[in-house]
Amino acid sequence: MFWAKMKFAIVMLASTAAITGCMSISEQTIVPTNSSEKLVHAIEAGEKAAAAQVTVSRSMQFGHVNTDVYGIFEQAEDVRVFEDAFRNASRIMGILDVRRPDYDIVVNRNGVERSVHLWLQPRMETGMYTEVDDTGTGYRLTAAATETLKKMIWGLYYDEELANQNGNVVQLMGKWSNLNKWHSFVDNVKEGIADTLHITSYTFEGGPIFYDLLFDGNQIEYTFDNTHDAYGSPIKPTSACSAITKKKTNKGKEYRLTGCVGSELENPTFSLLIP
Repeated sequence: MFWAKMKFAIVMLASTAAITGCMSISEQTIVPTNSSEKLVHAIEAGEKAAAAQVTVSRSMQFGHVNTDVYGIFEQAEDVRVFEDAFRNASRIMGILDVRRPDYDIVVNRNGVERSVHLWLQPRMETGMYTEVDDTGTGYRLTAAATETLKKMIWGLYYDEELANQNGNVVQLMGKWSNLNKWHSFVDNVKEGIADTLHITSYTFEGGPIFYDLLFDGNQIEYTFDNTHDAYGSPIKPTSACSAITKKKTNKGKEYRLTGCVGSELENPTFSLLIP
């Protein structure tokens, strides 16, 4: 179990039965395919898009592309994989009723961009996509394309430098950065002000674990995401929570989400301990 390898200030307590029951899609170690240094340089230098390029970001809402870049594919064969996956997908009939997308994909070929919302849930044998400007029409990917895209995207390298640049609250080997964003988020929840927070915590092997908190002014949507940790059994459950509580311990201040419903049976309990 991957929980034994994760000794963080963020404590995750979940039902053992629920976790072991999850489908394991990536049991082998995934070798990172991109260099974050190259990505950061490309973003900061404002380099022009390559003749063919795919930009990946973790999706935050329908109808918009998240500008916090997670990774970039520039090899021609990689770009073709995405294009072929979308080209060979079949249209889904009926009205869509789906959760928030997992990724935003921007395919840029010779300056012409195509923006897509992509769903690649761990338990999904076939993924799905919609055009960002037409979220009412869905397309089902083939099983082979789904598996290939999971390996490619989950294998992207997302280190603490890029996480910090994207404004994440980051925990690495017991050290925190951007904690001011956490305190601001807590204050906004108290005041009923809509806000979004992303926490990235790294395993000893360097795999990122994501905790996404989206507050709409009324409730907190909490998503735990370890799909990019090559050593864990991938899950991505979401719960709706009503409040954040704080208490002092002999190790520091501990924050928890309370009043959670939804996927709470398998969603690891959110607990953030600040020394």
